[in-house]
Amino acid sequence: MKGLYAQYETDPAVERDGVWLEFGPNTKDKEIRIRVARAGGANEAYLKQLEFRSKPIRRGIQTETVDRKKLESIVREVYADTVVVAWENVEDKDGNELAFNKENVIKILTDLPWIYQEIMDCSTKLQLFRKEIQEADAKN
Repeated sequence: MKGLYAQYETDPAVERDGVWLEFGPNTKDKEIRIRVARAGGANEAYLKQLEFRSKPIRRGIQTETVDRKKLESIVREVYADTVVVAWENVEDKDGNELAFNKENVIKILTDLPWIYQEIMDCSTKLQLFRKEIQEADAKN
Protein backbone atom coordinates (compact mmCIF):
# COMPACT_ATOMS: atom_id res chain seq x y z
CA MET A 1 0.00 0.00 0.00
CA LYS A 2 1.72 3.10 -1.25
CA GLY A 3 0.70 6.71 -1.52
CA LEU A 4 -1.39 8.98 0.61
CA TYR A 5 -4.68 8.10 -1.06
CA ALA A 6 -4.18 4.36 -0.62
CA GLN A 7 -3.37 4.91 3.04
CA TYR A 8 -5.89 7.59 4.03
CA GLU A 9 -8.79 7.89 1.58
CA THR A 10 -12.07 6.89 3.18
CA ASP A 11 -15.38 5.91 1.64
CA PRO A 12 -17.89 8.67 2.49
CA ALA A 13 -20.88 6.33 2.08
CA VAL A 14 -19.39 3.88 4.58
CA GLU A 15 -18.60 6.73 6.97
CA ARG A 16 -22.30 7.68 6.91
CA ASP A 17 -23.87 4.20 6.67
CA GLY A 18 -21.46 2.46 9.02
CA VAL A 19 -19.68 -0.85 9.37
CA TRP A 20 -20.76 -3.92 11.32
CA LEU A 21 -18.87 -4.70 14.52
CA GLU A 22 -19.23 -8.16 16.05
CA PHE A 23 -19.43 -8.70 19.80
CA GLY A 24 -19.72 -12.48 20.14
CA PRO A 25 -22.78 -14.66 20.65
CA ASN A 26 -25.87 -13.71 22.62
CA THR A 27 -27.70 -16.14 24.94
CA LYS A 28 -29.26 -17.85 21.90
CA ASP A 29 -25.87 -18.28 20.16
CA LYS A 30 -26.65 -15.62 17.56
CA GLU A 31 -23.89 -13.16 16.69
CA ILE A 32 -24.34 -9.75 18.32
CA ARG A 33 -23.69 -7.10 15.69
CA ILE A 34 -23.73 -3.33 16.00
CA ARG A 35 -23.48 -1.09 12.94
CA VAL A 36 -21.35 1.98 13.64
CA ALA A 37 -20.93 5.06 11.46
CA ARG A 38 -17.89 7.30 11.68
CA ALA A 39 -17.88 9.92 14.42
CA GLY A 40 -16.93 12.79 12.14
CA GLY A 41 -15.77 12.91 8.55
CA ALA A 42 -18.62 12.43 6.07
CA ASN A 43 -21.07 11.73 8.90
CA GLU A 44 -22.28 15.32 8.99
CA ALA A 45 -25.25 14.40 11.19
CA TYR A 46 -22.80 13.55 13.97
CA LEU A 47 -20.96 16.85 13.62
CA LYS A 48 -24.18 18.89 13.53
CA GLN A 49 -25.72 17.11 16.52
CA LEU A 50 -22.57 17.40 18.59
CA GLU A 51 -22.34 21.11 17.80
CA PHE A 52 -26.03 21.69 18.59
CA ARG A 53 -26.18 19.65 21.79
CA SER A 54 -22.92 20.96 23.22
CA LYS A 55 -23.78 24.61 22.60
CA PRO A 56 -25.34 25.19 26.06
CA ILE A 57 -22.21 23.89 27.81
CA ARG A 58 -19.59 25.19 25.38
CA ARG A 59 -18.18 27.72 27.85
CA GLY A 60 -17.74 24.97 30.44
CA ILE A 61 -15.96 22.82 27.85
CA GLN A 62 -13.62 25.67 26.92
CA THR A 63 -12.77 26.42 30.55
CA GLU A 64 -12.65 22.71 31.46
CA THR A 65 -15.27 23.26 34.17
CA VAL A 66 -18.09 21.32 32.52
CA ASP A 67 -19.72 18.58 34.56
CA ARG A 68 -18.22 15.36 33.16
CA LYS A 69 -21.46 13.40 33.59
CA LYS A 70 -23.41 16.02 31.67
CA LEU A 71 -20.89 15.95 28.83
CA GLU A 72 -20.92 12.12 28.71
CA SER A 73 -24.72 12.15 28.62
CA ILE A 74 -24.69 14.53 25.65
CA VAL A 75 -22.12 12.44 23.77
CA ARG A 76 -24.10 9.22 24.42
CA GLU A 77 -27.22 10.86 23.00
CA VAL A 78 -25.31 12.05 19.93
CA TYR A 79 -23.92 8.54 19.43
CA ALA A 80 -27.41 7.05 19.81
CA ASP A 81 -28.76 9.44 17.17
CA THR A 82 -25.91 9.45 14.66
CA VAL A 83 -23.21 6.81 15.20
CA VAL A 84 -24.94 3.60 16.30
CA VAL A 85 -27.12 3.10 13.23
CA ALA A 86 -28.41 -0.47 13.66
CA TRP A 87 -27.98 -3.66 15.64
CA GLU A 88 -28.80 -7.32 15.53
CA ASN A 89 -29.32 -9.85 18.32
CA VAL A 90 -28.77 -7.42 21.20
CA GLU A 91 -30.39 -8.56 24.44
CA ASP A 92 -31.03 -7.09 27.84
CA LYS A 93 -29.55 -8.49 31.04
CA ASP A 94 -32.23 -11.21 31.19
CA GLY A 95 -31.71 -12.40 27.61
CA ASN A 96 -34.74 -10.60 26.13
CA GLU A 97 -34.23 -9.11 22.69
CA LEU A 98 -33.82 -5.34 22.72
CA ALA A 99 -35.46 -3.41 19.91
CA PHE A 100 -33.16 -0.97 18.15
CA ASN A 101 -34.20 2.51 19.23
CA LYS A 102 -32.58 5.55 20.79
CA GLU A 103 -33.63 4.70 24.35
CA ASN A 104 -32.19 1.19 24.15
CA VAL A 105 -28.96 2.40 22.57
CA ILE A 106 -28.51 4.92 25.38
CA LYS A 107 -29.29 2.18 27.91
CA ILE A 108 -26.60 -0.13 26.49
CA LEU A 109 -24.05 2.70 26.24
CA THR A 110 -24.80 3.70 29.83
CA ASP A 111 -25.03 0.23 31.41
CA LEU A 112 -22.00 -1.19 29.58
CA PRO A 113 -19.26 1.45 29.54
CA TRP A 114 -16.73 -0.88 27.88
CA ILE A 115 -19.08 -1.39 24.91
CA TYR A 116 -19.49 2.39 24.78
CA GLN A 117 -15.71 2.81 24.80
CA GLU A 118 -15.27 0.15 22.10
CA ILE A 119 -17.86 1.86 19.89
CA MET A 120 -16.23 5.25 20.46
CA ASP A 121 -12.81 3.82 19.57
CA CYS A 122 -14.06 2.04 16.45
CA SER A 123 -16.10 5.01 15.23
CA THR A 124 -12.92 7.07 14.96
CA LYS A 125 -10.61 4.41 13.47
CA LEU A 126 -9.53 5.35 10.00
CA GLN A 127 -8.88 1.69 9.11
CA LEU A 128 -12.56 0.74 9.32
CA PHE A 129 -13.67 3.37 6.85
CA ARG A 130 -10.78 3.32 4.36
CA LYS A 131 -11.82 3.05 0.73
CA GLU A 132 -9.13 0.47 -0.09
CA ILE A 133 -10.28 -1.81 2.75
CA GLN A 134 -13.93 -1.56 1.69
CA GLU A 135 -13.04 -2.37 -1.93
CA ALA A 136 -10.98 -5.39 -0.84
CA ASP A 137 -13.80 -6.64 1.39
CA ALA A 138 -16.29 -6.30 -1.47
CA LYS A 139 -14.12 -8.57 -3.64
CA ASN A 140 -14.12 -11.36 -1.03
